Amino acid sequence: MKQITIIVRDTHKPVIADVSQRLSDANINIESIDADEFENSGIIHLEVDKYDEALEILRSANYQTVTEDSLVVRLEDKPGSLAKLAMKFKDAAIDIRSMRIVKREEPFCIVAIVVDKPDTARELLGEAMVA
Repeated sequence: MKQITIIVRDTHKPVIADVSQRLSDANINIESIDADEFENSGIIHLEVDKYDEALEILRSANYQTVTEDSLVVRLEDKPGSLAKLAMKFKDAAIDIRSMRIVKREEPFCIVAIVVDKPDTARELLGEAMVA
């Protein structure tokens, strides 16, 4: 799964409204969105159904975008599951750049993870990988 990260320099602008309208106008479905603000900056993480088109639209609107491949993993939805996964990565010297719970459906949750060594992480995760 690929995710688009938008770096926002001025959080006083209605960025989420603008981004979602631009994607809607292009018939692009937002499958996941997370937004965080700190001081006068922000970060928006998006997953969409038409990745390349969305990226082109956002870049042509002068949004600063970063793209990354996410590993999608199915974990048990119980306390300690994320900790065990993080410890596996730590023990294998794999740095986690971002981790987001995408969906929860008992007894499992789906987690999107961006790491510095995706090939090594894929081998480590094995059957827990969804995509």
